[in-house]
Amino acid sequence: LVFPQYFPAGIRGYINLFFQKRALANTDFIICDSQASKDDVINKLSYPSEKIHIVYLAAGKNFKKLEDQKVLQTIRRKFHLPKEFALYVGDVNWNKNIEGLITTIAQIKIPTVLVGKAITDNNLEPVKKINKLIRRLDLEDIVTRTGYVAEDDLVAIYNLATVTVLPSFYEGFGLPALESMACGTPVVCSKAGSLKEIATGSAIFCDPADPADIASKIKLVVNLSKSQRETLANRSQKHSAKFTWEKTAEQTVAIFKKFLK
Repeated sequence: LVFPQYFPAGIRGYINLFFQKRALANTDFIICDSQASKDDVINKLSYPSEKIHIVYLAAGKNFKKLEDQKVLQTIRRKFHLPKEFALYVGDVNWNKNIEGLITTIAQIKIPTVLVGKAITDNNLEPVKKINKLIRRLDLEDIVTRTGYVAEDDLVAIYNLATVTVLPSFYEGFGLPALESMACGTPVVCSKAGSLKEIATGSAIFCDPADPADIASKIKLVVNLSKSQRETLANRSQKHSAKFTWEKTAEQTVAIFKKFLK
């Protein structure tokens, strides 16, 4: 609905949307996980604003700063991770802008780790494009694709990363930003969709359409002094701590109780 040129609905999609709109007409309320998503529901589906409630998500409690170097080094060896690297966690859809990230990497030659189940599925068209771009730019030696990673391992990878990068053209929430912050790892991301909502105050923002700008923001983080990095890490952890699953549950229950009355 937001980017029809990149996600064509087709006949089945239009039929599904017709029935979804009919179903919405009979709902008492909608819960969205961001203001950006709420705005989309209002603008694209003409749903009344007063019936839409926002309840933010959160990083799990296991996403935190790890001090056990033995654990960290075990994960570094397991996934063959370099000493310093940029990290991407997520899907491969167009809105994630992985091709823009790859173009950025070609400019600054920083080792990069791509985490996500879809990233190693070579049958997917976006992955074929990503692989072709990596080969064309001769980046095969500095781009690591892990595929699916168990959550405990992912926590360690966040801890080992120099910077987490989310150069998205759109996000409905952007959970990896909060997960990275909870682990004390700096985040470079766009202001697209919900990212401005959830990351303002801790993330370093970039223009997703400008690889040179993404590159400059990554280099800014890489060149931080130890004290500057610690300051940013502390700020990021405090910011992420504002989002908790307890709050998510309490606010969700409160909405249901209101309407059950």
